[in-house]
Amino acid sequence: MRIIAYDELKDPTQFAILADSAFNWTATPGRVAERRKLDSRYRDPFGFGMLDGRTLAGFVGVMDIKVRTRFGEVISAGGIHNVMTRPDYVRKGIAARLLSRAHTHFRSKGYVFSFLFTLRSLVAWRLYDRLGYVEMPLSGRQAPAVYRVRPVRGRPARLRPRSRLDYSAVERVFDEHWGEKRSAFARDPGWLRGRMKWRVSARSLIVDREGFAYVETDKDATSIYEFIARSRPAYERLLGRIEALNRPAIVHYLVHDPMLLKLYRLRGFTLRPRAFFVLMAKPLGHLSLRSAFGPGFSWSPFDQF
Repeated sequence: MRIIAYDELKDPTQFAILADSAFNWTATPGRVAERRKLDSRYRDPFGFGMLDGRTLAGFVGVMDIKVRTRFGEVISAGGIHNVMTRPDYVRKGIAARLLSRAHTHFRSKGYVFSFLFTLRSLVAWRLYDRLGYVEMPLSGRQAPAVYRVRPVRGRPARLRPRSRLDYSAVERVFDEHWGEKRSAFARDPGWLRGRMKWRVSARSLIVDREGFAYVETDKDATSIYEFIARSRPAYERLLGRIEALNRPAIVHYLVHDPMLLKLYRLRGFTLRPRAFFVLMAKPLGHLSLRSAFGPGFSWSPFDQF
């Protein structure tokens, strides 16, 4: 078996089958190309695959990300995505070998940390732990999630599509909120426009002059994935618009503003004490995670990869 870069794959069907089996993502060459074009974090070589003859036995994606240290410095780091192994090749060390290749790639670029997202319930969590990845604790400002379930009357409302959206205004609110010296992911200018072309619908953004919320809805629930505002009145206005969608359940994943958390408590939301979805990181050099990022790290579901 040999390791090759994604762009060296001769048969795109092999990668599409593997991705569809692992993540229900039909990864055609066009879709992969679109992701690499629209999200600056997905650069060359996109990832590494393990070939057994003509069979793609496994794959590990790599990306370039930026993180802010506890001192406010923005540094480049490696990101791991789409860790996949064919069912008939499990327990043969393929994922470990591909992750080792990814770490070598990151070190060649001078990166001293590698990050990935996973679930505590996945078998892969033990592999990451064995390879030196540790869970990054949430910063003291964050709560894993809040929930509220209530019976509703009447028909659910619909999110209204926006004809115009001031991308820079939304990004400015984000930068102001996250611009303090705290450990967190950093975003390049223009990140929102790129995300909206392949991941986020304009219909899902609720925008106020002093804040915004990114939500997804179905007939039973409204899920909030990012919610930032400059003031308590702005939070109240935006939350009122979210509540007006009239779904039985509202859940907000990763609440990072104490002001908003206090408002949720006043509105009858319940705090979930622990998250199953976690961020893990591995030092690739002499610098420790705690010395670089302190006791906690802040991130949003919008940052997931």
